[in-house]
This record gives sequence, structure tokens and C-alpha cells, in this order.
Amino acid sequence: MESQEQTHNHCKEYTMIKLSLSPITAITTGLLGATALSMTTINHFSAAHANNRTFTGVVERVWEDGFRLQVGNRRITTDTWDVCGDFTEDHVNVGDRLTVVGEFEGGQFDVFRITNASGERVCRSGNGQS
Repeated sequence: MESQEQTHNHCKEYTMIKLSLSPITAITTGLLGATALSMTTINHFSAAHANNRTFTGVVERVWEDGFRLQVGNRRITTDTWDVCGDFTEDHVNVGDRLTVVGEFEGGQFDVFRITNASGERVCRSGNGQS
């Protein structure tokens, strides 16, 4: 049978070990939490860009912040404000063969990039300057 002093020493050792692990646990938990947050951010970023689509077609109609693109037997109404501002008509003409990259939102195709048949960017910024 253990003496009272041995039992007391045993409890002290257990307490020390328990206290020693506590900061390690906190650090590990913090690192795991930060890693999970980073992965969530990366996955969210990837998911946001996973919806990007690319279409190539001929412009049928142009207005200040968009145009209608004929792609095969499909017509796509674009919103080009992010790349051309209100100056789309200064850079895009009916009959132009263009490639657009973007995503569908609210019934239109939000354009992130426009290139012409030569591969040159059209409307690089929202201020309408090429």
C-alpha cells in the first residue's frame, strides 16, 4: 500500500504533466485552427474561380456596359462594366469576334476579360482605356 507521501507525490507528477501538456495543446489547437482557416480560404478562392467560363463568338449588339455575343446557336448577354466601365461601345463593334472570360450571375455573363481574334486584350480596366 502506498504511503500518503507517495500518493501526494504521484498526484503532483500527474498535475505537472497535465499542466505541461496544456500549453502544448493550446499551441497545437491554434496551429490546427489556423491551418483549417487557411485551407478554407484557399478552397473558397478556388471555388469562386471554378465557375469561370470562356466563350468565343461574334458580337451582335453593343451598348455602354455590355454586348450580346452569338456563340454557336446561343446568345449571351454580357456585363462588361468591370473591364470597360461605361465605354464598351468605344472598344467593341458589331461583327467583332471576341473571347470572354467570366461567370453567369443574375441572367447575364459578368465579364472579367475580353480578347479579340488576335489575342489582344480589349478594355483592360473599368475606365474604358485599353
